[in-house]
Amino acid sequence: MTNDLPKFLIISFAHGAAGNFLSSILQCSNSVAHCSELENNTKPNTNWLLYFNKVFTKNYANWLNLEPSSQFNNWGTRHIFSQTYPRGSDLSVEEFLKLEKENCSKYYFECKDQGLFIPIFWHKKEMPRYFANSIRVIINIDNKSQRWYSHSFYKKHFSILESTNQYIKIADLNHRPNFSISNYENEYVLTYKNFRSFVRDKILNFDQRKDFSNLKNIYDWDIDSYKINLSDILDLQSFIIKYQGICNHFNFDQIDTNTVQELHKYWIGCH
Repeated sequence: MTNDLPKFLIISFAHGAAGNFLSSILQCSNSVAHCSELENNTKPNTNWLLYFNKVFTKNYANWLNLEPSSQFNNWGTRHIFSQTYPRGSDLSVEEFLKLEKENCSKYYFECKDQGLFIPIFWHKKEMPRYFANSIRVIINIDNKSQRWYSHSFYKKHFSILESTNQYIKIADLNHRPNFSISNYENEYVLTYKNFRSFVRDKILNFDQRKDFSNLKNIYDWDIDSYKINLSDILDLQSFIIKYQGICNHFNFDQIDTNTVQELHKYWIGCH
């Protein structure tokens, strides 16, 4: 029955650690399904820079609304499992296949039938049984990238709603109401005594940050995996080498180096 499972391309990372960028670059490959059916149907002639302009912005207040993982929910898998919370992690293969049939889109099954790798995000430590046919890329928040990560995570994922001498109210944009799953609501407005206490609690002591910092709490799974440092994603020349390394490791078709440079320059310029 495991032969019936999909081939997921799992991007394993902490929120704010360039997972959408890395996934978006890899989705340019003919070997990987694109989260946008429109962009997938125009391969290999897709204008990737035009697409990047649509989904990455310098307006941080709107970053999460525009980035690919929010704008394109074409698979239907979010109704089967959560990429962040325990929901769905303990499903059996049989349970997954049943829910897949009930919830996943026609486009998802077209990509699955074509043998394409279907990109998803995963912020948790455990490997569900239904990942048996999948592959995994892990982003390590190494020491050189810690400062960048702090700014990235804060600017993209939080917004100050109200600030006084007594308290500060901040929106956790990952929990924005328009992106919640039915019957699953998480705390959207956070209240702290001051900004420093917020930073200590939500930025510096963020559990995913602790897990993915030097991969202290991230374990090897029994599937093919590739690890990349966040600092290597941020540096153009290092990223080109690592991009080619990922594609060679998984035998992905690659886009040309000039396009990789162009997309990286645009994305890094948004920060």
